[in-house]
Amino acid sequence: ATLAPLLAGLHATRVMRAQLRTLTLDEQARAEIGFRLIQKEREFQQAALLANGVRVEALADNGVVVPGQTTKVNVIIANRGAAEVSVRQIKFDGFDGAGACTLTPFSGAFFFPGGGRPSTSSGQAAAAAPSGPPMTSVKKDQVAHCEPTLAIPSSARVTEPYWHRQGEAGRYTFDADAPFGRPFRPTTFYVQATFAFPAPGGGEEVIEGLPVEHRYEGDVLSGEKRTELLVVPPFSVRVSPEIAIVPAASIRSTPSPAPSSAAGGRGRGAAPAGGGRGRGAAPVAAPPAAAPGPPPADREIRVTVVNDTPAAADSVVKLDAPQGWTVTPAEQPVKFTRSDESQTVRFQVKPASTAMVGEYHVRAVVSSAGQTFDRGYQVIEYPHIRRAHIYDAADTTLKVIDVRTPANMTIGYVMGVGDQVPPAIAQLGMKVEMITADDLAWGNLSRFDAIVTGVRAYERRDDLRANNSRLLEYVFNGGTAIVQYNKFEFNDAQFGPYPAKVSMNRVTDEFAPVQILDAHDPVFTTPNEIGDAAWKNWVQERGLYFLGEKDSRYRDLVAIEDPFPYNKGDKTGALVEAIYGRGRWVYVGLNLWRQLPVGTDGAYQLLANLLSLGKAGAR
Repeated sequence: ATLAPLLAGLHATRVMRAQLRTLTLDEQARAEIGFRLIQKEREFQQAALLANGVRVEALADNGVVVPGQTTKVNVIIANRGAAEVSVRQIKFDGFDGAGACTLTPFSGAFFFPGGGRPSTSSGQAAAAAPSGPPMTSVKKDQVAHCEPTLAIPSSARVTEPYWHRQGEAGRYTFDADAPFGRPFRPTTFYVQATFAFPAPGGGEEVIEGLPVEHRYEGDVLSGEKRTELLVVPPFSVRVSPEIAIVPAASIRSTPSPAPSSAAGGRGRGAAPAGGGRGRGAAPVAAPPAAAPGPPPADREIRVTVVNDTPAAADSVVKLDAPQGWTVTPAEQPVKFTRSDESQTVRFQVKPASTAMVGEYHVRAVVSSAGQTFDRGYQVIEYPHIRRAHIYDAADTTLKVIDVRTPANMTIGYVMGVGDQVPPAIAQLGMKVEMITADDLAWGNLSRFDAIVTGVRAYERRDDLRANNSRLLEYVFNGGTAIVQYNKFEFNDAQFGPYPAKVSMNRVTDEFAPVQILDAHDPVFTTPNEIGDAAWKNWVQERGLYFLGEKDSRYRDLVAIEDPFPYNKGDKTGALVEAIYGRGRWVYVGLNLWRQLPVGTDGAYQLLANLLSLGKAGAR
């Protein structure tokens, strides 16, 4: 009943669009009215198809494609209306070549290919062999389809956001041709089906234009999932770690001079410098094993390459390092036998003997068939959103830092909720051992020069709470315990050597001035002098969950002045020391766990001093 008036409205809209160019209007009014009429024409066409029970699908056999590859696109037209529908034309946009599309009766059944990732196997809707002659119309209760093989243009643009963020910058930049205001760029791959409907006064063409999609199986709860075609480079390249630290003394024949800034005083830092993951999950640098590793100045760089081409492929991986730096081996061949295969290769990078304190970059480059690739993508996909890819350069930052550490240090680490502090300790040239439940219960803790508890370890580790007396005994006998911030679970019992409670105090301004309360304490002198420069270039905040009410035997080492209007005043409890027996127990509310992964120089210097407290007395 609605089809006839809808077709009449469609015809009237088209007549008005044609007349618009003859009317006396200013250009702004003409553009505004034209925009609205185009929208209305699309609505009439969609409504006419719905009123006649016509459904169109365009399903590709692969959701992740590379430039130059071919893919089958199954165009399915179902007529559940009351009358026959004439199909005038089916054409494709965004592909190379026209792609002939001859409709034939569809007698197959839909199915879902297995796997949680957009399928790389052919066939989105299984179709039996054509059971009749080519069709130019679809009868009532009939389904027709065509399945041409189409080519992705070799110049196809990689599917990625048009908005970009540089490192930790607080704003985004946009591509010059960005469709500003839309969440992503519109897909370039479309199918357009043109139908002819009889209408009063003549027939009307109704066009259905829709993006080509790939249909695949999600998890057991999400069921069917869909994605528009995502163009990716033939090879996705990721590197690990993102940041590596090299102590300057490890690449010199003699130690470099100590910083000239005097300890103590207040300092306001500079703005943090920008920094710079990928296809699925990139490898994360793990704490080193007990076996001896490479020379202290060497750093291992891992490169993960994923083959997104539809077949076997050969490639070569190289590292582009600063002049004078040594990369071993110079290159590594990577051979893939199938699509979606991933391989990781390792390189040893040694700084030049003349490398000065500063920041350097090492870039991974994959070469294949005369092309080079140096980016990788991270898959973003949840049950409530469609799949998207976020790209990063395959780049590792190597920072040469003026930081000293005693030789032959072994550090025990009690992991909490998870952080990247153990790899940071290892990059200082110290051996790191993860402390297990058995170690806490009866192991020999005296073999450690210091023991560090991870972020919120007292919340996560039942074994730490149960055996805390063993940690305090280790301190009493001369050990050093570094306790990183905890939340209020720390207040459930007496876990420090003396009464103390964690508070809500924090300083969220990363530039907040820091006052050193005892410039002669080994925390600020040995083996690195901690002055104003150590508090520069921090990111996000100074610290949180400071130690609040505490016994007088605890000693505050710093006071931080928060300029935030609702949190003004000096805050203590961010770095607190207690002498217990012959050892030291230190609470660290400063967010070293956040600074170390981004390479903040002062955080490494402060960490080295804290870990060296057990050897400070001998100095």
